[in-house]
Amino acid sequence: AMLVVAANRSFVRNIEALVREKKLELQVIETNFFGAKYALGVNYPETDMKRVLVAVVEGDRVDAGVLNKGKLERHDCAQIPNQEALMDFLGRMAPPGKVDEVYLSGGSATHALVIAVKERLRIAVEMLNPARKLRLKRRYAKKNEFAGVEYRFASVIGCALRRQ
Repeated sequence: AMLVVAANRSFVRNIEALVREKKLELQVIETNFFGAKYALGVNYPETDMKRVLVAVVEGDRVDAGVLNKGKLERHDCAQIPNQEALMDFLGRMAPPGKVDEVYLSGGSATHALVIAVKERLRIAVEMLNPARKLRLKRRYAKKNEFAGVEYRFASVIGCALRRQ
């Protein structure tokens, strides 16, 4: 079973203590960003030689980080009331000439956002496909209702891949 929660660090520590108190086993606590980061590493191994920005956009929140040769160099998150605030945030995370590529994911990422970020940052931008390198059985591939929107699930799939 998997429980996904967005919370600050002190709240997570309290949850860990309560779970231990109840003598339950808690194996992994993960955030949207770190799940997406893992999905990127598994499915885009070529990014280990680049500086990339990974951004998870969910509702009015963005959680992003810059990876330099696979290592986290910078991480930040913000409330984003509108697309202009999101664009400003991403511009601060990826100043001109400092990032090679951008990968977007999350339920609020859109193809229109890819185009807008590409125009604003003037670098390669794409949706993070967390199933890019996964082999799907033919019967699942044919009836895959999530085909084309896998980027929405990058964080969760990344967490699942991490546990294997």
